[in-house]
Amino acid sequence: MQERIAIVEDEDDIRESLQILLEREDYIVSAYEDGTEALVGFKTEIPDIILLDWMLPKLSGIDILKILRNDQKFSKTGIIMVTAKSLEINIVDALNLGADDYIVKPFKKEELIARIKAVMRRYKISQGDSVEEKVVRFGEVWVNLLSYQAGDADGAFDLTPMEFKILSHFILNAGKLFTRNQIISQFWDSGEEVDERAVDVHIARLREKMKKSGKIIETVRGLGYRLREIK
Repeated sequence: MQERIAIVEDEDDIRESLQILLEREDYIVSAYEDGTEALVGFKTEIPDIILLDWMLPKLSGIDILKILRNDQKFSKTGIIMVTAKSLEINIVDALNLGADDYIVKPFKKEELIARIKAVMRRYKISQGDSVEEKVVRFGEVWVNLLSYQAGDADGAFDLTPMEFKILSHFILNAGKLFTRNQIISQFWDSGEEVDERAVDVHIARLREKMKKSGKIIETVRGLGYRLREIK
């Protein structure tokens, strides 16, 4: 079944070029030039992915993000911010409010398509479309969610429970950027005081145990970590 992508972008040339690009990739595309128009359209057709600009007339992209993430109907919709706002605080704010990814303009079309596919894959897995025996893969790296084992083409990794949780979370959310605070909130008790450097230590040990495959864990300077394809 063809996936549906919505573009919310007020600049005509960008909106039209994105629509042409995505239709060539065999997606069903709807395009909106402002936030209020988009919200009206979403009432009749919920997209699989929304490409959302930040600076929009009538209703900003960040306001739309807040509305959608507080509406259960959009819990299975991936949202990618596509914007010229490149400050670290903008990226962190959008991710903390529920954006699945953040792409700064200008961008390469290959990067955009790769990010879209990563978010699509993540939501399919979360909806139960994972492969047999709950084994999920990212490149050569595999994680068995039932046996709590992980490895690559060279064999299994010797991971601690925390390292396994972090790796499996990254693979289930492949391509999504996680800040250190988000990782702490996900894996440590809420009443426990944890320094952000503890995250860096766990990631460093995980990479070391994964050997050559550890390169899939990318450090995004000043922000956090995400998985990336090894070429």
